[in-house]
Amino acid sequence: MYKKILTLFCILMGAGCVCQAQDIDAGLFNSPKGFGVAVRFSSMEREFSTINLFADVTGLLDGQSNSPGVKICYDYAFSYLEFGTNGRLRLYSGPGVSIGYLKDRVAEPHGFMLALNCVNGIQAFFDRGVSLDLSFTLEAGLHMRTDVLADSSRLSIYGNGFRQCFFPQLTIFKRF
Repeated sequence: MYKKILTLFCILMGAGCVCQAQDIDAGLFNSPKGFGVAVRFSSMEREFSTINLFADVTGLLDGQSNSPGVKICYDYAFSYLEFGTNGRLRLYSGPGVSIGYLKDRVAEPHGFMLALNCVNGIQAFFDRGVSLDLSFTLEAGLHMRTDVLADSSRLSIYGNGFRQCFFPQLTIFKRF
């Protein structure tokens, strides 16, 4: 009985330590790559984590594809330069990982993608807990798809990670 209570107490204390003092921002992710939602966790003054979940629209907007893909990205960024009073504008950079089920090229079928990424961006903070984030992401990874005609799987370098690295990503965050 006491072991169960002690175990539950340790779990609750550990969860409290992990969750304390984290600022949470939630927002909308918009880019020529796709659109979706974003969540940012700031546990330290100059470090934060961002999770983006979005629909990949490769070939969808120009009518060459009829279904979007899905991608989730996790980034751990470091703020290296801040301007203004209380850091109203900050430059950041950091590593991350991306995973998804999407198209690499328009003519190819959907497939699974796994990549390491690097994000660079600038974030502007406004009154009432609103911030605007402009970033660019380079992804280096692999794309695996099924070739129906040859009845086999194909593994290739994820080319859109390099082709789309200069596509701007605009995210509007609200702090909670």
